[in-house]
Amino acid sequence: MKSKKIFCIGFNKTGTSSLSAIAKSCRIKSLHNPEWAEQSRLRQPQFFEKFNFYCDGGLANFEWLDQQFNAFFILNTRPLTSWLVSRYNHVERNKRLKKSGIKKSWTDNTESAIENWIKMRIWYHKKSYSYFQKKTNFLTIDFWRMSSRQITKRLESIFEHKIEKIPRKNVAYKLESYQTLPGNVYSALKNLNMNLN
Repeated sequence: MKSKKIFCIGFNKTGTSSLSAIAKSCRIKSLHNPEWAEQSRLRQPQFFEKFNFYCDGGLANFEWLDQQFNAFFILNTRPLTSWLVSRYNHVERNKRLKKSGIKKSWTDNTESAIENWIKMRIWYHKKSYSYFQKKTNFLTIDFWRMSSRQITKRLESIFEHKIEKIPRKNVAYKLESYQTLPGNVYSALKNLNMNLN
């Protein structure tokens, strides 16, 4: 495990906090920050010297990472509508916080932005499945569709460590202003002829 790196290449709002907590419970040095995905696109190997587990990325250059490191890849995902709703509310929270230096894309949840999220996710997932189709260093994790036992079994084989508990971080967390099906999400799905799943 010392030399192996594990990359959770799925988008935010797909169990990244839980995955990071599990890695830390297994004493694996973990980075829960989207910067690593950008560094992979810039092909910066020195950035990846400090940690062995990376999540909260999305749009990572997994082809380069696979060539560069002894690595395992997890595509962390969740049902499309659930993901869009969670991401929409995350952006609303970013707007309220009004942090300095926050990226414009993190405060945009217009109908057209959400349509782009959907298209980007479909493209990225297809690309991931296509690249890893004949490889053995890849699996998917879906906290919303898989049982704790299924998740534990998959992760223990990668982490080479017994997992006592699967923390479900942020899954049930709701703010007063949390919208369960925002109009922009519904419209974007309808415009692209996507099912509410």
